[in-house]
Amino acid sequence: MEQKTAAVKHYLEHGRSIARTRRALGYPCKDVLRTWCDELIPKTRKKRTGQFPVPASANVHMLRLLGLEDKSAADTKRPQAKIGRC
Repeated sequence: MEQKTAAVKHYLEHGRSIARTRRALGYPCKDVLRTWCDELIPKTRKKRTGQFPVPASANVHMLRLLGLEDKSAADTKRPQAKIGRC
């Protein structure tokens, strides 16, 4: 119980980072630490999705700014270098 409390306390005091807490304390595995956080401080753990969704309208707007809205995808690709045989 003492390790659980110490780990959750460190998690809260150091930016609520599972990875940072594990590196600093050397324990527990991420799944165990998540479980401990959910037990001791329910609904306070940060949930990260990895990417922020970009609305389609923003993509269209950027294409207009770049002057690419009427070009096909094939026209916007970078030309590939041709490698000949020796």
